[in-house]
Amino acid sequence: MRNLIFIMIILITTPAQSFMGMTAMRLGKKAVAVVAGALEFFVGDPDGIGYLDGYRTTARVFFPMKIKVNSGEIFFQDLALSRKVDTAGNVSTLSGTFTADSDIAMSSLSANPEVTMTGEDFAGNKYLLTSYSILKYDGSTFMPFVGSIPGTADGTGTSASFTSLSEMTFDSANNIYVTDNGTRVRKITPAGVVTTIAGSTTAGNAVGVGTAARFAGAKFIAFAAPNYLYVYDEAYTHIKRIDLASSNTVSHFAGPTTTPGFSIVDGTGAAARFMVMMKMKVDPSGNLFVTNYTVLRKITPGAVVTTVAGRIPTSNLAYKDGTGTAAEFGLIQDFDFDTNGDIYVADFGAIRKVTSAGVVTTFVGHPPNRGMLNANGTAAKFLDINSIAAIGGNIYIADTMNNLIRRSNSSGVVTTFAGSGDSGSDNGTGSAATFDGPYSMTFDNSGNLYVYDSVSYRMRKISPSAVVSTIAGGAEGSADGTGAAAQFGSVGSMIADSAGNIYLTMTDYCVVRKITSAGVVSTIAGVASDCSPTNGTGTAAKFGNPKGLAIDSSGNLFISDSWDHTIKKMTLPGGVVTTFAGSSGAAGINDGTGASARFTEPGAMVIDPATNNLYVFDSGSGLLRKITPAGVVTTVLGTSNVIKNQTGATPTLGMVTSMTISGGKLYLAANYGVMRINLP
Repeated sequence: MRNLIFIMIILITTPAQSFMGMTAMRLGKKAVAVVAGALEFFVGDPDGIGYLDGYRTTARVFFPMKIKVNSGEIFFQDLALSRKVDTAGNVSTLSGTFTADSDIAMSSLSANPEVTMTGEDFAGNKYLLTSYSILKYDGSTFMPFVGSIPGTADGTGTSASFTSLSEMTFDSANNIYVTDNGTRVRKITPAGVVTTIAGSTTAGNAVGVGTAARFAGAKFIAFAAPNYLYVYDEAYTHIKRIDLASSNTVSHFAGPTTTPGFSIVDGTGAAARFMVMMKMKVDPSGNLFVTNYTVLRKITPGAVVTTVAGRIPTSNLAYKDGTGTAAEFGLIQDFDFDTNGDIYVADFGAIRKVTSAGVVTTFVGHPPNRGMLNANGTAAKFLDINSIAAIGGNIYIADTMNNLIRRSNSSGVVTTFAGSGDSGSDNGTGSAATFDGPYSMTFDNSGNLYVYDSVSYRMRKISPSAVVSTIAGGAEGSADGTGAAAQFGSVGSMIADSAGNIYLTMTDYCVVRKITSAGVVSTIAGVASDCSPTNGTGTAAKFGNPKGLAIDSSGNLFISDSWDHTIKKMTLPGGVVTTFAGSSGAAGINDGTGASARFTEPGAMVIDPATNNLYVFDSGSGLLRKITPAGVVTTVLGTSNVIKNQTGATPTLGMVTSMTISGGKLYLAANYGVMRINLP
């Protein structure tokens, strides 16, 4: 269960720019012929998630977050893209505007990060929900409808105020109901009149009439004809029901009445138990459906709770078609109903279909083959690869969600090098050690492997004999210091110099830092939390979102500044930061020399020590770029509007998180596996 929570946090809170393809789908198409040798899947499953239009199972999706079925067509929000499945099963990417037949407002969500939900009433009016206001579509743009500043006042239009809106639903008269700050349920008429119908500003847990009732964590809300509202209170993991025809009387409906349950138990009324709920909707027959991470459940009007499909996995998030609890989901974000009684589920990496009998099939996409299995080549399974590093012909793999450091030899035989699979920060040898979200890695010249534990904010060191120790960190922040006094945040990449110093980027604080062999941590470039790109020396230089790192044979440090769309060069030890390739703030895919070249959110990087050629994965375009020591940029692999890891005559790239070089081959970590290709 801890892994489920961790992966949900990673997926939802990772900045949108780090997910490949959202920009690429808007770039010009650029295909590249590969002449250096075919791209091959080396270990695990690099295929799966991505962005690719086409027929249902040929298409690729990344992270469907919202879904709506309308007249046989399926509309879904794939992170920052609006996509559609037509009645013939063809997947296409829409323009990103608010289409007439969909309530998924992609352009508005992208333009306004405060938007938390979209909705459409029975008359076709479209709304956006922010933390303390509701906007209404007037045919060309979204205009303020109710609310404007934080507050608790009832009233009309913008004179009313909200504290923190979570969800909204609509009744058949086109009234809007919202949950506000976890303690109140508010009603908004079509004329914009706002009233509080249940709960108060005081948190609690009580049934009663209208404002005499109490909520502590009211979040999801759903209307059921003719006159019921269902409200999920996440503080108590139960559902209350409001009878709109009976003076807004609030009663317990399902789940524990007092003590939170945090488990999956079917039953009637108070005997049922729920885990953290992800979504709640009512079907045309008045049944309430809810999702608990990877489980889809049904609640009848009589409060009988049953599991329709899915189960809570004992260890890893998995994908499996099947019936009822034999089926498995990755991470359910949303669902909707068609007129045949089937349910379409927005799952991580796929759209799944669930029949009324609980039969689950994959409708769109290719669910990733992930998990934990040591095996040969593509038979091996990984849960989440974020970094790879090479030494002695072996490839070492940070399997983040499995809390393991894995190793593959040149033949693709995968074994576990360090870690037990449990989360923790125990030092020890091999499987006696524990890790907590191992994320970035690099080797020093002595063969020691440095690993950053992203959950515990610790820098770990693994000797060639797999002895694990902690050298720095232990708390979140940006403080410099020695050993445990130092703090870390989100580490994008790490690299070692010939003297054994470790350099790292911190993407959240926009700095580059150095760790000596004695565990002394210092910031050598950038200013913590000042993310306005500027060239300069040392802390006078600033970065927008530093990610990838590489060091050439002269000791120069190269930094991919993702949000600045540039590759920076930093002299060592002088600390002079200049732009090596690309133009500050200018995204694109043009090849060229120095400032004439363009990048789009460059990420992972590696240098070929034999030539000092720098390889950069352009994460916003899905292209692999090569930069010579003279700054000449060429594109060597990929197609800019196809975001999918694909072998064959025209190979393409999707999500690449890390790269390394070994034996004349370039290795690329992608999704749940590793690919490789002869050095272009």
